[in-house]
Amino acid sequence: MQAPLSSHIQINTFPEAPFQVTKGIYTLILHLPAPETIAVGALGQIEFQEGYYAYTGSARGPGGFRRIDRHKRVLSGENSTRRWHIDYLLPHTAFVEAVCTPTSRNLECAVAKAIGKRMRALPGFGCSDCRCISHLHHSTEREDAIDSVHLAHASVSDEGPHDCNHRQRHKPEQRERERVAEDCLPKASSGRLLCEPEVGVGQV
Repeated sequence: MQAPLSSHIQINTFPEAPFQVTKGIYTLILHLPAPETIAVGALGQIEFQEGYYAYTGSARGPGGFRRIDRHKRVLSGENSTRRWHIDYLLPHTAFVEAVCTPTSRNLECAVAKAIGKRMRALPGFGCSDCRCISHLHHSTEREDAIDSVHLAHASVSDEGPHDCNHRQRHKPEQRERERVAEDCLPKASSGRLLCEPEVGVGQV
């Protein structure tokens, strides 16, 4: 049975109810627990380092943010389709978080470029239809990946980033104030997201 989620945790952990149908830009944050060499479609064999990956995509089509539900089904093995570059990486990872910016504007590349200022890009990944260096970025640190994604989404939205159930998230400066407060708490009760179990390959 899934444990109740506390009020300060992202509610879009895995598994969960489908997302509301809203359109925009999203970034998945994923954890790869060990280095792996993975064949990624036309890109061929790619050596992925252990750590955290941020994949930015567009959900401005008819299904909107339901695309994230599809990503989760690929991650869990429920869906074996390999259509996009990210489909090849997902089954090897655990889902950490998804951050969304509801919008009708084409901000996918702007978000990916902003993330690339703080995280290492994997050239050519997820950007076959644009001129970006990459739409997949890597960090060895969980908090660095999370903060990089939130800052990138905040940079294109006056309202700040949202979770993918479309409740407004705190702006980065407020997150930093909360982080300082949390550092004063016992470790077992601190961390907005760390008390949320990751679910990935071999877990139910």
